[in-house]
Amino acid sequence: MGIVRPLVALLSVTLFSTSSFAAMVNATQGQVLVNQGSGYQQVAGSVEAGPGARVVANPGGSAQILYDDGCAVLVQPGSVLHDRS
Repeated sequence: MGIVRPLVALLSVTLFSTSSFAAMVNATQGQVLVNQGSGYQQVAGSVEAGPGARVVANPGGSAQILYDDGCAVLVQPGSVLHDRS
């Protein structure tokens, strides 16, 4: 697992942060990882993530971040998104 984290970071990272609300991360395909400050954990299905969490979709993976306000963001390998709130 020691090489997986650096490789994942180089391949695809999506960052999101919100000023005051959490988000639901739904893994829709392949391997999706979430880091909420204590290392990357694989998402099996859905997980709630707080402000500043990092979501990574490995090659062949994808996820959807659904914010409390109803906004949905697609996470694909190689994409980098920043919340501007």
